Amino acid sequence: MNNGSFEIFLKPKKKISVSMRNLAVNDTIALIPAYNEEKTIEKVIKNTMKEKVHTVVIDDGSIDKTFKLASKWKIPVFKNEKNLGKGAAIERGQTEIIKDPNLLKSNVVTILDGDSQYELDRKELPPSIFNGEADIALGVRKKEDIPYFRHWIANRLWMATFNLLFGYKDIHGNPIKDVCALRAYSMKTFLNIDNFGSGYGGYVTETSILVEAVKKDWKIDQFPVKVKYNEPSGVPRGIRMFLGIWIFLLKEGIPYSLKKLKRKIFGT
Repeated sequence: MNNGSFEIFLKPKKKISVSMRNLAVNDTIALIPAYNEEKTIEKVIKNTMKEKVHTVVIDDGSIDKTFKLASKWKIPVFKNEKNLGKGAAIERGQTEIIKDPNLLKSNVVTILDGDSQYELDRKELPPSIFNGEADIALGVRKKEDIPYFRHWIANRLWMATFNLLFGYKDIHGNPIKDVCALRAYSMKTFLNIDNFGSGYGGYVTETSILVEAVKKDWKIDQFPVKVKYNEPSGVPRGIRMFLGIWIFLLKEGIPYSLKKLKRKIFGT
């Protein structure tokens, strides 16, 4: 691991420096954005505590008992005054990690939704995210773990559009396979994410960060994940989600693809 330092740029135009010497190998944070997850939040926290990782919960303006139940545990829990969306919740997590010297000693940040859809198993995270070979590790679900056909079709269309327009490969030369919510980031990468997809109701958070990764040439690895719980989206919400992500990919991907083609033809 590089023993130098990296800079974190804060909004607006404020900057701090974090020494890489403080980042202990295999020291991991589980960041849990949650909204009205009173039925599952403690199950998720129990999982992360069992894995002996630092756990941070961001309650995104829940109106149920999510905050109260999460606060029973001896972990940092923060609450947004109102529901701002998943992207804003993760961005709040980034801000709180920057403020905490103990959390900054970690070298990997995992994102784990509060609905218990996934369980964190640190042993299943790829070694590349700990040894510096990868900046981001993306979870990939098996087809049988996406039981609702319309969800599987939507995911295939998103991935086909992404790979067609961006043509980005992981560190093994494979195309990107999924927009799964379970991910791991190196600390340096996580602290330098600028676009969390805020303003889209949380629909494009994972996709927005993936697009930023391509534009910044971050190294990506992929690893299989097991789905523990899967609830279908209602049809109206599913349509909004599909169109939101697909239009976002077209909006970001077409200019990127054209610029890439121009460089290839004209060398500029």
